[in-house]
Amino acid sequence: MKTSKRIIPLEASRKREGMVQQFRILLAMRWYRRHLHEGVAAYCKEQGWALDSLDHSPDLQRSDLWEGIIILHQSEPQLKTFLHKGVPVVTLSMDGKGQMRKACVCQDQRAIGAMGARHLLERGFRTLGFCGYWDAISHQRFVGFREEAERQKAVAEEIRLPHRTPRAAGPDFIMRWLSAHLLEKTPPFGIMTAHDLLGITVMDACRLAGLRIPEQAAVIGVDNEEIICECAQTPLSSVDNNLYLQGYTAAQLLGQLMNGGAPPDEPVFIQPRRIAVRASSDTIAAEDPKIAKILQHMHEQMHDPEISVKSLSRRFGVSRGTLLNLFSKAGLRPPARVIKEIRLRQACYQLEHTNKAINEVAQQAGFSSTRSFCRFFRQMKAASPEEWRKTNTR
Repeated sequence: MKTSKRIIPLEASRKREGMVQQFRILLAMRWYRRHLHEGVAAYCKEQGWALDSLDHSPDLQRSDLWEGIIILHQSEPQLKTFLHKGVPVVTLSMDGKGQMRKACVCQDQRAIGAMGARHLLERGFRTLGFCGYWDAISHQRFVGFREEAERQKAVAEEIRLPHRTPRAAGPDFIMRWLSAHLLEKTPPFGIMTAHDLLGITVMDACRLAGLRIPEQAAVIGVDNEEIICECAQTPLSSVDNNLYLQGYTAAQLLGQLMNGGAPPDEPVFIQPRRIAVRASSDTIAAEDPKIAKILQHMHEQMHDPEISVKSLSRRFGVSRGTLLNLFSKAGLRPPARVIKEIRLRQACYQLEHTNKAINEVAQQAGFSSTRSFCRFFRQMKAASPEEWRKTNTR
């Protein structure tokens, strides 16, 4: 897998004619990405630069205000306009043909797809779909998604939308088109979408097709735009593709170029950060209705430290051996392990989104003791809860 190159930080300012120069740069995004903007802005603030964004900038043909430009997904004519200005330019993605300039800080699209596939596979889904478009970025994400599925001997199908957004043909057309494709699949199945807004559309199409989310159809997006994901009818899980780091690194590289440095020999690849797990995929797949009910009960009662194989056997009227056999036939880990993993996901959410003490996180997630929680956490994450919290919060 490709890794990000180290970029040498730029000095905070440089002098010209005895005066301190303040760089002014432009961030041009065809589709707005908040976390990307935040990353660029953070580096600009550190360096004392001025930052413009395309929506409030002067006419591109006439303006010579900028010492450097960062571009995301611009059309070919606009890209040529930027490149002809004679200032350093850093691009943030491949073009429509899948090509990248040397001064490019881009996401590792295949790694994003692979991370989404692993998430769904870890939850027991063996029938997978990727919903995207007829463009290079969607295709690369699907390739990574399919390769990871095949590596784990699962089936992955691509669903390509005929239009970039529902507005292009009307939401009713897209909904009918998608729901017809989804009806061809036998639940349970997992779907990854090219971005979060498309994930919302797919969840609506699943409901139109009469599918329950996440039990019959688990859905995961890309970009982790919290406002979109958390305000959905069913909160959407998403791949955090590290847009903040991408923006910060792009501004860092631009500074190097504005100071006369040479571009790196190859594009800089940014690896995805993590999966932000929400209700749209927070389940474990099971075709057996009894297993599905047991798993649902596990999720609902995860906070109860008394839940165990014994209590599950008693509640659902089966012996311990029968319960273990049911999980084994469904291709699932033993029920005691599944309970721990459900609790671990809840604990990770608390560590990332709250300032609660470790013992409080362990208790509220349902672990019997802080010690057992820390031991299992290190076993699964190769880090202590404190270390993981530092790494996964900005």
